[in-house]
Amino acid sequence: MDFVLGIFGKDSTLTGRTYLWEQGWNAAMRSPILGVGYAAYWVQGFAEAERLWNEFYITTRTGFHFHNTYVEALVELGFTGAVLISLIMLRTLLGHI
Repeated sequence: MDFVLGIFGKDSTLTGRTYLWEQGWNAAMRSPILGVGYAAYWVQGFAEAERLWNEFYITTRTGFHFHNTYVEALVELGFTGAVLISLIMLRTLLGHI
């Protein structure tokens, strides 16, 4: 599988995304109820974000995220916010069927 994906410049980790999602899950578990705060994770000076920027060689320190809306919501808003977002999405979907 990795050989085939390698032909296209990809790998089975979805180009490092699975590692990033794991880091997001770990961050979410440190603040599971309310999260770290809206747009409060990927800011300069926040140690966890700085560590990931260094690991991924991101020098601009901007425009980076977990590449997963649900993981991002869990980290920033905790389970409370993630459930609310999910309910809004479900209500919107069911309202248009």
